[in-house]
Amino acid sequence: MLFIESINPIGMFSFGETNPVNFNFSGLIHLFGVNRDKGGSNGAGKSSLFNALCEVLFGENPTGVSGDGVVNRLWKKGFGGRVEFKVNDQKYRVTYCRKFKLSVYAQDNNNHTEYKGTALYFEQEISGVWVDKREASMQATRQAINAVLGMSYAQFLAVSYMSPRVGSVLLRGANKDKLEVLSGLVGLKDWDLILDNIRDKKRKVYTELQSLEQKKAYHAGQVLVLQGQVSQSGDLKIQQQQILEQRLSLDMLLVQAQASVDEAKVQYEKEQLRVVLLYESLRSNDAMARIGDEVSELERERWESERDRKQRESIALQPMESKVTSLNTEIKGLALEAARLDVGVTTYKRDTPLRGVERCPTCGSKITKASKAKLEKGLRDAEALHAVAKHSLAVKQTEYEEAVDALNLEKARLEEKSTNTVLELDVKIREKKGEHAEATIVHQAAMSEYEVERKGLEAAYQPVKLLGAELVRVQGEIQRLMVRLEGVESAIRALESVQASLDAQVGEVKKLKDDIERAEIESDHLAWFITNIPYIKLHKLAVALDDLSLLTNAYLSAMGDTVRVEISSFKEKKSKKKDDRRSLSDLLKSEISVKAIDGLKEIDPRLYSDGETARITNALVRGLHALASKSGQGCNLLLLDEVFSFVDSENSQKIAESFISYGQDHTVLVTDNSGLATNLINFSDTWHVEKYQGLSTLSFE
Repeated sequence: MLFIESINPIGMFSFGETNPVNFNFSGLIHLFGVNRDKGGSNGAGKSSLFNALCEVLFGENPTGVSGDGVVNRLWKKGFGGRVEFKVNDQKYRVTYCRKFKLSVYAQDNNNHTEYKGTALYFEQEISGVWVDKREASMQATRQAINAVLGMSYAQFLAVSYMSPRVGSVLLRGANKDKLEVLSGLVGLKDWDLILDNIRDKKRKVYTELQSLEQKKAYHAGQVLVLQGQVSQSGDLKIQQQQILEQRLSLDMLLVQAQASVDEAKVQYEKEQLRVVLLYESLRSNDAMARIGDEVSELERERWESERDRKQRESIALQPMESKVTSLNTEIKGLALEAARLDVGVTTYKRDTPLRGVERCPTCGSKITKASKAKLEKGLRDAEALHAVAKHSLAVKQTEYEEAVDALNLEKARLEEKSTNTVLELDVKIREKKGEHAEATIVHQAAMSEYEVERKGLEAAYQPVKLLGAELVRVQGEIQRLMVRLEGVESAIRALESVQASLDAQVGEVKKLKDDIERAEIESDHLAWFITNIPYIKLHKLAVALDDLSLLTNAYLSAMGDTVRVEISSFKEKKSKKKDDRRSLSDLLKSEISVKAIDGLKEIDPRLYSDGETARITNALVRGLHALASKSGQGCNLLLLDEVFSFVDSENSQKIAESFISYGQDHTVLVTDNSGLATNLINFSDTWHVEKYQGLSTLSFE
């Protein structure tokens, strides 16, 4: 059951800023209106409360106005309506805003949303916290809200809205309007929705079926291609067997060739060993080479002796030559000193003539004996020094001559020694060259023998070379054969993969066949529903109209009215043409027959006066509500909108008494412009709706 707890219609329809209206109680409420702008009760905004409730919950309302048309333009602040309700003890609230500019609602949901602008909010209270339940779009959020409410807008009207206008539609309205009221009442629109969903699903199944058929055709084609490839596996396995047999033959030939090569190598290695030993013997007994080396060594020694003779002599004679040079230098020094002293003595004799005279030729003074003795002593000293110098020179001259003689003797000795050494080496060299000539003759004879053996060895290698070439040829043939074998085995492995793909494709084809069969069965089932749902709708509507007739007539009877209403259902009529029927869409467009019968007289409802029509429509409205409660889930809120209009006092009293029981378990709002309501019903409370300067306000007694 849907339980409306409260509504706050801020800025919606004729309301401006309001406070939440509580419906969390049971009883009969007189909703009294005053229109101070025009006088009277009409247009005060009584119905705006219910209209706002419908607009917030369903996005529709009885006025037919939607979108920005719901905004009270005189208030100029947009609207922000909120409805709190319960379904199966779960509490929800819907907040619908359009161009809303106020910060009225606290940010108490889990996303801390500010309820402003144009948006639709849907929340559920979980553990005392409002949890955001919005979807990706307003339309999807609206669908989520309707799913929780469990009823459509039309069903909600049938359950919670009673107005003579609804009954008048059935009595005097067009067939389209009649069908609109009844379809919402008995849930025909739900069947339309189901039918649309089934048709949409059938289209999807048909699309899926086509896709499956295409996939099946594709995979079947793949199966044929893969089967063609797999059929080649037999030829490949024959090729593999042939190659393996050829490989076996070549392996045997390879073994034989290897054995021949090994045998030839053994023979060759024996011959090679004999030649090597002969060569080694030549090398170890090569007197020619040894003697040639000795000759070369003697010639090198003679050359070195010639090259180093002067150096050796220079080294050996260096001390004596140094002594001669040193003596020569000393002699020259002594000779210079003796010459200098000789010059000194001569000069002294020439420059001291006073030693032979008695008086000084200059001053005429007498020269003493002491002075003469001093002069004589100086001459003697000079002559003595000169004599010593000459003696030393003579001694050094003698030493020099002796040293020169000794040097010349040593030079002669050394030269003789070197000459003898070279002569000895020349003799040895001549002897060794003779030996070398003899050894050369012997060696050449041995080399001639070796060359003969070496050429024989080359001839012995030819079988090894030829057999080795055959071995390489066989190995190359085996290698080429193995390349072919690898290619064939690779192709076989590829075909094994192809076989696996083929098995997978066959399995996919089988699966697609099963899916196609399933889709065809599902398509048949959906086709059955598409064909039969219209019949179900017709049957449901027929049963509902029979129930509505019975309920309406029961209410008319309870009020003492003799009029009975007969609302007929659709009837399928066969065409006169064979195997031809009218389409179900044509049947659904057929007229709904509503007849009023008074006694034996059938009266067209359109011929009744307004007062008589009001009496019947009230019964119809009550019948509609009872039928809606029977078909729908019910709601705690009920609006009786002008149910006493155009009804006389006696029938108004009967209508009022019939509604008193609703107040025991419903919140019933009664609107009345006739002024009769307060005389007919003992209300629990009276709410005043007052419009002034285009804005309605609501107050409670």
